[in-house]
Amino acid sequence: MRTDFWRDDSFLNRLHSFLKEKGALTVQRIVPIKKNVYEVFDGNQWWIVKCYHRKMSRLWSLFSYLDDESNFIISYPFPNGKRWIEDQKQQIWCMYPYVEGESLSYKNDKDRKSAIHLLQDFHHESKGIVIHQTKPISYLTKLEERQKRFSRTKNIFFQHNALFLYQNIMKYTEELWTPIKKLKWTELEKRAKRKKYIIHGDSASHNFIKNNTGVFLIDFDLIQNAPYEYEWIQLAQRFLYDGVDDWDELLSYPVFQFYVQNPYFYYGLKFPSDLFREWLHFLKRNPSNQEISQYIKKFKRHWHKRQKFYDKTPNYDKISNNNPKRGERFR
Repeated sequence: MRTDFWRDDSFLNRLHSFLKEKGALTVQRIVPIKKNVYEVFDGNQWWIVKCYHRKMSRLWSLFSYLDDESNFIISYPFPNGKRWIEDQKQQIWCMYPYVEGESLSYKNDKDRKSAIHLLQDFHHESKGIVIHQTKPISYLTKLEERQKRFSRTKNIFFQHNALFLYQNIMKYTEELWTPIKKLKWTELEKRAKRKKYIIHGDSASHNFIKNNTGVFLIDFDLIQNAPYEYEWIQLAQRFLYDGVDDWDELLSYPVFQFYVQNPYFYYGLKFPSDLFREWLHFLKRNPSNQEISQYIKKFKRHWHKRQKFYDKTPNYDKISNNNPKRGERFR
């Protein structure tokens, strides 16, 4: 079965007709970006059309409150006034303004600051909005599941003479579980839900678009009620992965300097979930042995860099302030 049908002319022709029939959107050109995401030109301007496999009530709740003149790129009604249109497979299609520009680069200090400031603005603007979501998987469970999935790839490391790398990472994370499991993650999450904190959930640099008019935040698919700590853990790890080299450099950003004594942020940052995520995502592509060998070399470089960062991390093993209110000033 072909997996790239979404690029076929026959599918694009059906999509053209569907957008016209259901949304009154006359399309002159369709450019596939990735599966379920397309750039479309209506004769006057470009748009992004995106397909969802389930109703996105969370997004509608959020978008109805956010200002469409802000730096948050939210959905736009189709020409017939519909906020979304539904196809025969009960998939939901939405339309977004196309933003000309380029992605931020976390190798760049100015871009890192822009990402921090825009996420802080989003937290401020979205706080208190009621979004409809199914019960989310707890952060602790996500960490456990990600490590389990990583552990199942042991043979791949063995086959590529990198078993020591695998064992080194597993030993480090196993030792980290003791302090991590002492923290009250569930209480932190309940408090965030009670106070209606919302995080973006995907702070990858490509979700920030910059141009001459400013920096814009896109792709709100992973929004959720969650502690802000989780947003900053992910962003800090992305900085470490792409450009930040040491502890002092990370703490040059006030938000991280303030969170440093927050045990949830501290131990979440020390757990290399981002390295697991990138490795597992890479394997989904069904890479060749040569590609795996090349990626393991890259993985090894990132792990050694991360080890140096951990070695310079101040010892907070005796943190006793288990107060989920830490970090409130940056919310």
